[in-house]
Amino acid sequence: MPEADGALAMIFMHPCVMRKGAVLADQVTVFRVSLKTKKQRPYERFADTFSEIPLPELFGEGSGVHVGEFQIIGTVPGTMLNRAERVMSLAKDGRLLLQQRAVHHFTRHAPPLHDLRVRTRVVERESELLTDWCEAACDSGGETAEVVAKAELEFDEYLSSEDRRSRLADDDTTNAVVAETHGEIRRRHT
Repeated sequence: MPEADGALAMIFMHPCVMRKGAVLADQVTVFRVSLKTKKQRPYERFADTFSEIPLPELFGEGSGVHVGEFQIIGTVPGTMLNRAERVMSLAKDGRLLLQQRAVHHFTRHAPPLHDLRVRTRVVERESELLTDWCEAACDSGGETAEVVAKAELEFDEYLSSEDRRSRLADDDTTNAVVAETHGEIRRRHT
């Protein structure tokens, strides 16, 4: 997300601590994002570089490779990060690679992606449901920052009620919560 001086920042926090409900926390941890090269480079070219996360084609085809720099880390007020200026969000595999590289940078241990996938599956389930909820809200109400902000708030309220969040984390009840949530999405947005 662009900062006030035009620089780019990449949020680096666990979803449950970067937000207070549906809004960003007062202070958010970020890495600086900068242009590494204007040339096209595949992600694999950075396989052995753990001091940064490559972001090829961040601004579309031909935009080169930007990187999130783990050496340049700090906090910014959550209010400085305007949703309408968000450039992109990492996909599930991107989030796993970011975590692996950051852990390696700070500890010199690169946990296997499989281990990270298992440990973060509950967070990913919630993230996938939030994405489904917001996409449905945008399909029915238009794709605006206001619609997304409202949808995120409604989702947080829904998942926080009736013990859904803890039931989502329980392997025995996950499927039921996913089905209930998809039913609620259809009820609200079709």
